[in-house]
Amino acid sequence: MSLTPYDNSIAKILIGVFLLLLITLGCFQYFGAHLYLNWELTSSLHKEMTELLTFDKGPFNFTISAPVNFITEVFLGSSVTQTRPIGVLLMLLIWIGSCGLLAFSTHLKSFWFFIFSGIVILFLNYMDLDSLGIFGSKEGAKWVTIGWVLLVLGPTYYFHSFNNKPSFLIKWGIISIITGLFLAICNLQNPLLLQWSIARTHLGIAALTFFFVLFISEELLFGLLYVLTKTRGSANNEKHLIVFGGVYLGALGLFWSRKAGLIDFEFDIINPYYLMYASALVALYTIQFKQFMFNQFLNKDFEITWFFLLIGSIALVHLNLGAAYGNDAHYDAMNYFIIYAHLGFGGIFFIYLIVNFIDPLVRGLQVYKVVYTEQSFPYITSKIAGLILILAVFLIADKIAYKKLVGAEYNYSGDYFKASGELPLAMEYFRQGSVFAWDSHHSHYQLGDYYLKKGNIDKSLYHFNRSTKRNPSEFAYLNTADAYSKKEETTSAIGVLNKAQSDFFNSGEIQNNLAVRYFENGNQHSARQILENAGPTDQWNQAILVNTWFMGTPEWDSENYLTATIPLKVNMLGSNLRSKTSFNPKLSPTELEPFTLHTAALLINANLLGDSIALHIQSDKILSTNKSGDWNREILNSQAIGLFLAGYANDAFKKLDAASTLSDALGKGLIFEQMGKLALHQGAPKLAIDFFIKAKRYGVLMSDYNLMIAGLEAQNWSLSKNSLKSILAIDSSNNQLTNSIMPIIEGLNNQSVAYYYYRPEEFNWTSLEQISLISTNDLRSIWKRYVETTLDAGHIEDITDKMDLLITLVNPAEKSFYENYLDTAYDWEEVGMNAFNEWPMIKIMDDPTIDLQKKYDLLIDAIELNPYSVPILKMYCFTAIQLGVPEYADTAYMRLRELLPEKEMNTFAQMYYLEQRKRMANSKEWL
Repeated sequence: MSLTPYDNSIAKILIGVFLLLLITLGCFQYFGAHLYLNWELTSSLHKEMTELLTFDKGPFNFTISAPVNFITEVFLGSSVTQTRPIGVLLMLLIWIGSCGLLAFSTHLKSFWFFIFSGIVILFLNYMDLDSLGIFGSKEGAKWVTIGWVLLVLGPTYYFHSFNNKPSFLIKWGIISIITGLFLAICNLQNPLLLQWSIARTHLGIAALTFFFVLFISEELLFGLLYVLTKTRGSANNEKHLIVFGGVYLGALGLFWSRKAGLIDFEFDIINPYYLMYASALVALYTIQFKQFMFNQFLNKDFEITWFFLLIGSIALVHLNLGAAYGNDAHYDAMNYFIIYAHLGFGGIFFIYLIVNFIDPLVRGLQVYKVVYTEQSFPYITSKIAGLILILAVFLIADKIAYKKLVGAEYNYSGDYFKASGELPLAMEYFRQGSVFAWDSHHSHYQLGDYYLKKGNIDKSLYHFNRSTKRNPSEFAYLNTADAYSKKEETTSAIGVLNKAQSDFFNSGEIQNNLAVRYFENGNQHSARQILENAGPTDQWNQAILVNTWFMGTPEWDSENYLTATIPLKVNMLGSNLRSKTSFNPKLSPTELEPFTLHTAALLINANLLGDSIALHIQSDKILSTNKSGDWNREILNSQAIGLFLAGYANDAFKKLDAASTLSDALGKGLIFEQMGKLALHQGAPKLAIDFFIKAKRYGVLMSDYNLMIAGLEAQNWSLSKNSLKSILAIDSSNNQLTNSIMPIIEGLNNQSVAYYYYRPEEFNWTSLEQISLISTNDLRSIWKRYVETTLDAGHIEDITDKMDLLITLVNPAEKSFYENYLDTAYDWEEVGMNAFNEWPMIKIMDDPTIDLQKKYDLLIDAIELNPYSVPILKMYCFTAIQLGVPEYADTAYMRLRELLPEKEMNTFAQMYYLEQRKRMANSKEWL
């Protein structure tokens, strides 16, 4: 056979596979942990109490606040997910390559064939297929293993000893078919055959991989020699060889010394895998020069390049498998073996060349042609010396390479038992893997993930932290930082993430999490700066934008909103609520399904923003089906505030009332406090007092303060005085409050704006001098308060009389305010939205074009929500009588007896009974 078989198609296919495996291994190492770990996005909900409305009541300021939802998103590493198709493909290639080796063994001389067969028997026995329960076999039985050995070696022995005529490819195909059918049946018997085979064949194939590395370890030096001496008569070959060879071996020696801890360097001089790639590529050409030595082992011609491609492909597939499955102990072990082989065989081969060929090199002879011929320093002796050197460095390093191989096997076994559902046993294998392969990323990550799911944060933190020490991944760093955060050790989490950023400087995921932790730690400036400069994350998420909107208020972009993920929309709407910017969320019902944390947060923020009918319909639908009282309360509260801000006061109070039934004691108190503030805002202080009293019963701290103000608004001086005493009992130093409030309570006119605000009836609306002493805004406030109290008392005519006089005295620029104050046009729908807007309701009731039944229905709703309104109660009495239901009017009449002074009640009673008599007269006339 020729030395260059590259002209036949099978060889070209083998070379193509070999090169593809080299490229794939490089790609797998580049992608690293991303092959078997994925990003998981974890959302955290933040409720930020936000002032949505501020209003003044005299000198006091009130805020209507609601919890606005914001979401932060951080990345975490998923559980290890090994892609089965990749594992199947790689193990299939190993099996096909192994069948090729079996076919090759039929070309060996009998001695070497039996040596090879013995190794195969050991390998197949170690697979221990009986433990998988194949064909009902049990652990400890060996009959399946015996059958497996016979199926593998039977055809091989037949082709070697009885029928060596078939071509190599035919033998390869037949052995592949026989063993393939058996393995297919075994896989049907137990689908976990793949994981089991990976674990149980690991050490055997690792030994073959080491043999391959030994096989190519001197090829770089031989390639250098070939380049130097291929041209006869070239000069200074010995110098070039010594210089380049010396640098190469020196770098290897320094790298090994650093690995062995003999010296300390800040960087790796050589990447062992790059060294292996280079040796393998050079060997594709130079391995042919060993053909004549290779022939000494054969009883039939066989191309050494085919043998090289077979064992090389199996070795590369095995390394690809370790990279794809994330078994870094496997990766580390081969790191050592590659260096050992190149240092041992390569170093001794360099000495072999200098000792035997220094003179021919000086004379410019083509030394590469005679390198493997008989010499004074035999080649076989150099190989033995190389093995001794390899053994020496192996033992000096305390057999760490072998320990890591064993650790890798434990990791593969852990993967198998994890896939079979035996988690405790799997974790024990991973624990052993972490012992043999110290700081193995795979072992510790699996353990950390296991304990995380068990809720053991301390153990999870320990193992995730250990997984970052030797072969760190972004995922391990982020899980470690998250575990620190769960323990509320934010500073430690930031330290881990800073270290992660130095190792993975362009990771948007790490930068995202670092920004969130900085923000949590109070360093908002650094957090925003990190997000501004953050690298990209995967396209399926908008985490950086989500967190950017949480931490600040970027420039609004309508297009971004339309295409935003739900968490991003939550934060964009939340930002609008922060800045009190009105915006129609334009959400479709499908965006709010299914009901999750994200959609609930979005719905609540959207409710707070506006009065979208579709949103409230969707909210009501969710409320009717959702079983979570907490979420339902939040939704109702958001509806109430949003409706109130949009003018739907009636619906707002109904929603808050419903929310109170879903709350605990303190929650009820806070809702009643909110309802009291809303009632104050609407000019219904007596109703506010009722709510604040309820809030006080449930332990709301500000209740006395609120009751004092509501008492002032309702001119309930005794209540205000008692509430002030309660406040002073807690803080007796609040003299300023006492000095400002007591004159008002006791009716001591100190000519202050606050006094006239709370006692507007004492303000002289006909005195130009007094009016001129009051600022424009204060005068408006006192007038509004006068209108409220006068309407509440039912003295509407007093308002118009005072207004006519006031218009003649105020600044001309202010006249329009007072002229139009009571003349604003209202339609029926607006009046029906707010039971506290008494003046428009009075005007509507005077409208003869509106159906009496509609008026009655509106008033029923109004007196239920605003039971202290004298004008509304009066209108209800007359409307009920006119509608023919006087018995209902009697209820409102009795309510008025509680609210009106005796003189006013007598006057109203005369009107009331007069209306009753009219109705009765009309009824008799009809009869």
